[in-house]
Amino acid sequence: MERLNNTDKLFFTADLLCEYASNPLGIDTKTPLLSWALRHKERGQTQTAYRIVVSSSQTLLEENNGDLWDSGKVISDQSSGITYGGADLSSGQTCWWKVKAWDGNGREGDYSKAATFETGLFYPEDWHGTWYGHAGGFNGSSVLMRKEFELQEGKRVAKARAYISGLGYYELRLNGRKVGDHVLDPGATDYSRRILYSTYDVADRLKPGRNVIGIMLGNGWYGAPKALLQMNIDFEDGSREVVCTAWDWGAGWHVSRGPIVRNSIFEGEVYDARLEKEGWDTEAYDMAKYNHRASGWITASSMESPGGKLVSQVMEPIKVMGEINPVKVTRISDKVQVYDIGQNMAGWAKIVVSGSSGSIVSMKYAESLYEDGTVNQENLRLADAKDTYILRGGEREIYAPRFTYHGFRYVQVEIEAGDARVSQLTAQIVRSSVEAIGSFACSDELVNRIHRNVWWTEASNLHSIPTDCPQRDERMAWLNDATARAEEALYNFDMSRFYQKWLDDIEDTRDETTGAIADTAPYRWGFRPADPVASCYLTIPLLLYRHYGNKRVLQRHYEGLKGWTEYLANEAEQFIVKRSYYGDWASPIIDCEIQSDGEGAISKGTPGELVSTAHFYWNAALLVQIAAILDKPEDERVYAGLAANIKEAFNRSFFDGNTNNYAKGSQGSNAIALKFGLVPEERIKDVVRNLVEDIEQAHDFHLSTGNQCTKHMLEALAEQGQIETAYRIVTQTTYPSWGFMIANGATTIWERWEYDIGNAMNSRNHPMHANVGSWFYKIVAGILPAESARGFDRMIIKPYPAGDLSFVNASLKTIKGLVEVRWVRGNDEFSLEVNIPANSRAKVCLPVPAQQARAFIIKEGSNIIWTGGGFMQGMDGIYGGIGSEGYAELEVGSGVYSFTVEHI
Repeated sequence: MERLNNTDKLFFTADLLCEYASNPLGIDTKTPLLSWALRHKERGQTQTAYRIVVSSSQTLLEENNGDLWDSGKVISDQSSGITYGGADLSSGQTCWWKVKAWDGNGREGDYSKAATFETGLFYPEDWHGTWYGHAGGFNGSSVLMRKEFELQEGKRVAKARAYISGLGYYELRLNGRKVGDHVLDPGATDYSRRILYSTYDVADRLKPGRNVIGIMLGNGWYGAPKALLQMNIDFEDGSREVVCTAWDWGAGWHVSRGPIVRNSIFEGEVYDARLEKEGWDTEAYDMAKYNHRASGWITASSMESPGGKLVSQVMEPIKVMGEINPVKVTRISDKVQVYDIGQNMAGWAKIVVSGSSGSIVSMKYAESLYEDGTVNQENLRLADAKDTYILRGGEREIYAPRFTYHGFRYVQVEIEAGDARVSQLTAQIVRSSVEAIGSFACSDELVNRIHRNVWWTEASNLHSIPTDCPQRDERMAWLNDATARAEEALYNFDMSRFYQKWLDDIEDTRDETTGAIADTAPYRWGFRPADPVASCYLTIPLLLYRHYGNKRVLQRHYEGLKGWTEYLANEAEQFIVKRSYYGDWASPIIDCEIQSDGEGAISKGTPGELVSTAHFYWNAALLVQIAAILDKPEDERVYAGLAANIKEAFNRSFFDGNTNNYAKGSQGSNAIALKFGLVPEERIKDVVRNLVEDIEQAHDFHLSTGNQCTKHMLEALAEQGQIETAYRIVTQTTYPSWGFMIANGATTIWERWEYDIGNAMNSRNHPMHANVGSWFYKIVAGILPAESARGFDRMIIKPYPAGDLSFVNASLKTIKGLVEVRWVRGNDEFSLEVNIPANSRAKVCLPVPAQQARAFIIKEGSNIIWTGGGFMQGMDGIYGGIGSEGYAELEVGSGVYSFTVEHI
């Protein structure tokens, strides 16, 4: 458990964030959100006040001179999502800031260490350049752009920033080296609405005299490579030089065909090393030798803008996040070898190769193998998923692609021509660089493997948008999938910035007249309007508020959230939404409607209009909560009334009072009604009984649900006292189950419950069925932000021991600090260790014997705090306790606690 043993201070503030990032460059808001964490050695400690100082220089900050903003002492326990309230900020401005806090005893702490944030380019007129490239294109090849510029001798650079967007993808180089560690940059958007740019500190890359900027462009999601760059160079004498993509007679931009002769996200890359222009991005390169020759460089041309607004890319960039060595290499023939990475993943292979000039080596990527050991790419559909490298000729050449990525476990290396010899292959993990913040482990190794598979699946599908798969010709951010998976992602990764960006993508699909949104964001596939299950548009901003304290995201999107719900209301017939495209998508095939081609993923047991109407109700209920947070009482009343009307219509249309079933009584129909609170109070036990009977008797403890209802069913079962049934479902190893996937070699979660490796709907790395991942954290470990939480300041710790589990260890790095839960179960006792970060409170729920079953006492450490008479007062950090069915509930402040329930 986390304890403060590394400091003499009783308490202090740490982990300063601006816009949920540490020392960010290029934020594009004039009122950034500031956050920090309180660290305290004492139990039960909260922040009672804070003071923020923001200065225009480090010197002024050290003098406590908040020339930009001094909040003064603010009486508040809030420490996340605090809006900057100082002087107007200008483009490219660096700000220094720190914070101090007062604890629950009114004691004043020291100021934190200094942090910084820097603004981006706020206004269109801040951009002095235009989009540049080669108007004629190079027939699918990458484009090289180059510019030389001079810096005066004797002038010292004080600050230099490069602001750049290159579509589809770019790599920025300066004086022979790559700038930054981003790959597949910028993030995907609807470029006609929004274009992301990145900001780099390039001061240490510049030198007096001649400098060279190089930009390499790939097709990405755009297909017509072009770049917009501006480099602002500030000197110590107060002067500034601006270098940008614009016409500059005599020393302008030049373009040339790059060595990547083909690049496509789906198809892969072809790289001809013989076409490399060695040193092309350095001053030593002789431009005069090649300038204005067909095989060399030509003058760059101005390009039409993609049309979208330039927005700073403040979310985490995509990066190479690690490497994996193959676990097995199989020699198929003299020219073919297959590398087994041992893990389905997203990224690419990096090879070390030697051979004569013109030799060709290719890499084919796949998730499965044929019986002969070669890669099976049938499920990739139209995606070639192949990278090809043509050697320049040498003893050691290293190649990894730049402008594509793949989903794979296996790489088939083929020598297509010449004498190429591959001496090394490693798989590089490529994803958005969001921080992994959750951990989960328990005594059941099958559950641990499911959790790992969930983690890898989510990690493989974070590429600036939450994709559905990383391998085939799709890779879209489907809203119906995100409705099921978003909470799982929040437990495993820091999604505070990633989801903010994606909400903007959803907003860009919205019809401002009708309020309708699209199935995918950015909108490329699917329907417009979206399937009504696209409730992630409402759930994600509310989750960002509860997990990270981001109230602004609710304010920013409130009209859109209302608009989508109002759209559903307008198309509903007597409060029933009859339109459904996907519903409870991809349940086991026997429970799906089979089409003429033998495919099917639409549930035949859980009607689409039932699922649509349930989500319509959920939207209205969520808007009631959001309106309350935003202090909009009239909207609360309106949407509470709407929710009541939908609930009445839902039960009138779908509930059979004679059988106590919804619709046909499928698992999904009954489960979603229970989880969403649609079942009349007096009928809940009957509906639960029917659900359990269907699971246990009709399906032998297996599920029959799809991407939406699986998550709701597992949670509803636990909440209704049926945790053992839920646990049996989760730990099955026969079809259909997550264990069945593992038994058939899965290291990620499949799109379908069925084992299939043919040309069908069967991605083997698909996060919609990874929604079980949140169940491990919320139910098994029992970590959950309270409904009233803002940035995890209120939480519930309520583990549900199940099956033969003997222990669980879990943690979650929240905006307040680390939450840890460790429970152990024996024959006559249950122990729970929990760490609650400072400035948070928790309701800790300890499982106890059912009433009149067995007597028990509860200890915290060696002190008895609960006896047969109930809670005993007076323990440090423990404020009260009440009994509930099967649990003893304790109100607990921050600190580390060790509880034991002893049966006597």
